[in-house]
Amino acid sequence: LGRGREATVLGPGGKILGPFDSTGALRRLGWGCLGPSGGDLGSPAPPTLPRTRWYYALPPQAPVSVWDEEEDGAVFTVTSRQYRPLDPLVPMPPPRSSRRLRAGTLEALVRHLLDTRTSGTDVSFMSAFLATHRAFTSTPALLGLMADRLEALESHPTDELERTTEVAISVLSTWLASHPEDFGSEAKGQLDRLESFLLQTGYAAGKGVGGGSADLIRNLRSRVDPQAPDLPKPLALPGDPPADPTDVLVFLADHLAEQLTLLDAVRP
Repeated sequence: LGRGREATVLGPGGKILGPFDSTGALRRLGWGCLGPSGGDLGSPAPPTLPRTRWYYALPPQAPVSVWDEEEDGAVFTVTSRQYRPLDPLVPMPPPRSSRRLRAGTLEALVRHLLDTRTSGTDVSFMSAFLATHRAFTSTPALLGLMADRLEALESHPTDELERTTEVAISVLSTWLASHPEDFGSEAKGQLDRLESFLLQTGYAAGKGVGGGSADLIRNLRSRVDPQAPDLPKPLALPGDPPADPTDVLVFLADHLAEQLTLLDAVRP
């Protein structure tokens, strides 16, 4: 309710304290100011609070050691991390180590593939091996080495033989589901060996992983049945050089993309 250039000052509770024509004094008092038309002429500036910076110290990265180990024709890359407890009074825990197969002979690769100690730890090995084995071996040769490994364990304790057989059934199931084109009539002889072994140990009768061994044998048989015609193979033109087994173009595009993704995911 101002008059002219005067302004009415309202105190706490709406009490009229008196007219002023200077808003500077009002700001010093810390009250709002109403002009002649009832508009707000200005509010007191908010108090300036001191700025406080908060810092969060990130824990130091665990020291990493990497080295190679050779074992029975295979080369493993070992990664060890030493984690330090935040409390200096807590004893130092043992380092955590992981081991991945980097190279090896074909026999060593198959041994690692069926090794029950590493099954589930080196998660990328089986899928990478099954997708790329055709570059350096054949399906019958790989099946033969798997049969050799299982037959060599018949004299070992029953528990070890059963665990290895379960791993072999899991590998065959994954192989058939992921790469059914690998199983042709040329693999029949080695599949006969595997089926005979599974029959002797009781797995082909339904014993084993999920009782699906009998179904697996039937599915493999349907793939290698000599009565079923094989897929026609492209004819090589006269004078064409033989296909290079190390050429990346021999792999399906989705298999190659899958392996590149896996390599990127496990890169340290």
